[in-house]
Amino acid sequence: MVVNPQLENGYTQIANELIEALARFNLSPYESRLLWYIARKTYGYQKKTDAISLGQFALGTGIPTSNVIRTLKRLESRHFITKSKDFYICEYGINKHYDQWLTTICTDSISTGSTQTDSISTDNKLLSAQTIGTICTDNKLLSAQRDTKERKKLTKENKETVQLVSLLKELILTNNPKAQPKDTTWARTFDLMLTKDKREPEDIAAVIRWTQADDFEKANVLSADKVRSRFDSLLMKMNSKGNGHKQQSPASMPKDVTMEADDDN
Repeated sequence: MVVNPQLENGYTQIANELIEALARFNLSPYESRLLWYIARKTYGYQKKTDAISLGQFALGTGIPTSNVIRTLKRLESRHFITKSKDFYICEYGINKHYDQWLTTICTDSISTGSTQTDSISTDNKLLSAQTIGTICTDNKLLSAQRDTKERKKLTKENKETVQLVSLLKELILTNNPKAQPKDTTWARTFDLMLTKDKREPEDIAAVIRWTQADDFEKANVLSADKVRSRFDSLLMKMNSKGNGHKQQSPASMPKDVTMEADDDN
């Protein structure tokens, strides 16, 4: 059979802005294949969401069902896709609000404790897991040294996000042990502060410490959204009082949420 795709046989209409956003994010081969399959099943039929079974995902992408489940969870946690469930039927869609998408490290090589790997097909040949492990954010085959640096950088960003979430949560609970912080979206908010707003993690941590030590602000700043929306005014207020990074001594900080030093030097 001669391969000769034609628009007359059907096409998928996707906004250029969304494609451009996808081009700027690093996706594993499995993530990319499932994401485009969801786009085909939704935008390809002029729908926003579609009920897609695991069997359909496996048949349409050639990815084993066990890996489909794992990769869908990863895409959902990174906010690339939406998922809704009605009884036993799951509907999937593309989250077009790309400002909510999260960066992550490459996960194409063999993961710890797992014997399953992602594969990339090129020139009708399957690349080995070792070769796949050298693919990073710019989708080029990089040297092992550069790949390691990129992975360390992304891993550090993820650690900083987790540390900021833990820092704010622990200090809120220190002030009020009965508080119930709703921190499910905090990681996304702090990730946006680091990647989109270009805030320094040390400055964010300093503002968090200061607000939770200030008698007035500790009752008002109880979420990551508050930290982000009021960051400039909080930073100015903190600096005007001359408290800065010294507002709270390290001895009074929870040991497990102190910001780690850069270990790349």
